[in-house]
Amino acid sequence: MRGALFLLALTAAHLPGAAARRKLKVGMIPFTYPPWTAVNAAGNFTGGFFTDFYREMAAVGDFELEFVPITDPGYFLDFAGVTKSWLDSGKIDVAFDTTRSLTSGYLTTTPILTFHV
Repeated sequence: MRGALFLLALTAAHLPGAAARRKLKVGMIPFTYPPWTAVNAAGNFTGGFFTDFYREMAAVGDFELEFVPITDPGYFLDFAGVTKSWLDSGKIDVAFDTTRSLTSGYLTTTPILTFHV
């Protein structure tokens, strides 16, 4: 249910007659990491689950989409800390939280994919 509310909240401001399309800045890992992302030699995100998911979300919500590579050198040492920092600074508007650590103060959804190992 939270996932549905999340998408409705994002799209409500973009109903017909609303002002110009809002740009959605999506924080992404900055390299090809199958099956999640594919990045070509020019640095463009060309495929993968995250890429396709956000493209679909932008199409449904009528957002202009900008993929923002998270290039902070500490990203893989402190995923949650760097993601929070980039969200708080406005560098990005949204990102996947694979650690499920973004709680208080952040709009989150229930997991869309869960692995059992």
